[in-house]
Amino acid sequence: MPKVVENKMVKLYRSEDGQGMVEYSLVIVLVAIVVIGGLITLGEELTALYQELSARLSDIGN
Repeated sequence: MPKVVENKMVKLYRSEDGQGMVEYSLVIVLVAIVVIGGLITLGEELTALYQELSARLSDIGN
């Protein structure tokens, strides 16, 4: 019986299925970081743009 357990452990250790899942997870995390960073940067620029637009529209109305 111990030989069967040993063989299964060796097979599990050599399996690369889990490795692929970890790699995909890392790619997803990196993409999420880039997207969040981009949204933060664009968010600040859009806020400034909308504030300027609001100020100009207020000036036109007065």
